[in-house]
Amino acid sequence: MKYFSSDFKYDKKLKKKGSGVMHGEIESKPLIYTKYLNWYYGNNHILRDIHLKFQKGEFITILGPNGSGKTTLLRNITTALKPGKGTVFLKGRDILSYSNRELARNMAVVPQNTHIDFEFSILDIVLMGRQVYLERFEDEGPEDMEVARRAMEYTNTWDLRDRPVTQLSGGEMQRVLIARALAQEADVLIMDEPVSHLDIYHQIEILNLIKMLQVKEKLTVISVLHDLNLASQYSDHIVLLKDGYVKSKGSPYEVITEKNIEDVYGVEVCMIKHPRTGLSYVIPVNDTNQRLKDHKDTKSMARFNLIK
Repeated sequence: MKYFSSDFKYDKKLKKKGSGVMHGEIESKPLIYTKYLNWYYGNNHILRDIHLKFQKGEFITILGPNGSGKTTLLRNITTALKPGKGTVFLKGRDILSYSNRELARNMAVVPQNTHIDFEFSILDIVLMGRQVYLERFEDEGPEDMEVARRAMEYTNTWDLRDRPVTQLSGGEMQRVLIARALAQEADVLIMDEPVSHLDIYHQIEILNLIKMLQVKEKLTVISVLHDLNLASQYSDHIVLLKDGYVKSKGSPYEVITEKNIEDVYGVEVCMIKHPRTGLSYVIPVNDTNQRLKDHKDTKSMARFNLIK
């Protein structure tokens, strides 16, 4: 897929309430779907009968507390793990039937944690995303260099191109990994907590970039995020996991509700409508001050009764 076309600023008003569809129609035939997907770690049942359909051109976010199976689900989709039971399909084919090269041309992955000891330059790291288009021992050509350059410009890493990868901060490293994934020009982008190490400016910058590619080029994005408000803002569809089950799935308006959040996270929240975007916004209910006051009042009453 050739998708470096033009600059873009994501307009939150483009999202229609409850539709989960951006700019045009989403194809009805799923690009990726899971059927009776189960996965086990020893005697622990991690994923339980996962049935999901991911359409071409959607931004799907997987939410859930730690240990709910989010990363395990992504790793089954990318074949890093093989299902204990069930199947993952990509474009109608069992994903395990793809060769590594064939799969990499269809799916790019931004991992959660990557540690590189060798002092590759940043440009070298991004160019690794072009290896799936090269024959063995073939060098990168002008087109490969141009794709890498554009990917790095989009992620604000071009100025770092000559720096050794061992000298990067956590946030810089994450942007480089995203640039490498973009250089693959795949139809599907898988991201495991892609903005977890970034400050708020770069979080928005990266998610705007990913949203642009999804909207303009029908790139399918499947991402794990922890921030419920970012998920609501950028996602077309959300999958909410709890204890390996799909607790809820649908549009952000259907999934991110006070009841679902309390059931899954055990946290009381209130939902408000953002005054500028009109999207749902999650605010945790912090009653610590009231609890401290109640505790203080209780102690005072106890002293009063003791004096009497």
